Amino acid sequence: LLGDEQLGFYSTIYALSQALMVINSGIAVTMPNFVFSGFKKYINGDTRKKLIVLYTILSLFVYMILVLSINMFKDNIEVLSFFTFNSFQQLQLIFLGIFCLGLYYFYSVILIYLKKGRQVSIITMSASVLTITLSYILTTEYSLTGTSLATLLTNFIYLILIFVTANIHVNRIKKDAFLLI
Repeated sequence: LLGDEQLGFYSTIYALSQALMVINSGIAVTMPNFVFSGFKKYINGDTRKKLIVLYTILSLFVYMILVLSINMFKDNIEVLSFFTFNSFQQLQLIFLGIFCLGLYYFYSVILIYLKKGRQVSIITMSASVLTITLSYILTTEYSLTGTSLATLLTNFIYLILIFVTANIHVNRIKKDAFLLI
């Protein structure tokens, strides 16, 4: 679908976007302990909202540093010399996809806490199939931009599915708690 040169460009853009995965990995590792120690506070209070706002601010900061670094060093580092307007569009699409993946962690941990791992697994497998399908279709039609768009669309749909599933269970919990009052 992509030639060697285009595949190399995509790999470089994707690798640069992985700067956000440092934060995502931290979230994935720390969230379970944080949520398990205060689940009711996490689902009822402003804690989750504040954490998501903090994550968004950190993500924007990482993105700004990434773009500034590329612009500063693209004349001195050969692997960055190919960056064009289209490359930055592809970077945005992939980075937004990875951002959606980070948001996913804030909701999947709810399902893990509620022992709904099977639902998380089914959604994850569905997202994997969607990734393969969209990557094939969009790469064939739109080349590198299509591959980047497939990353964003898949991770966005993945986030929405986890978000909706987690909120269904949280609303059930809130409804059950109301009945106990």
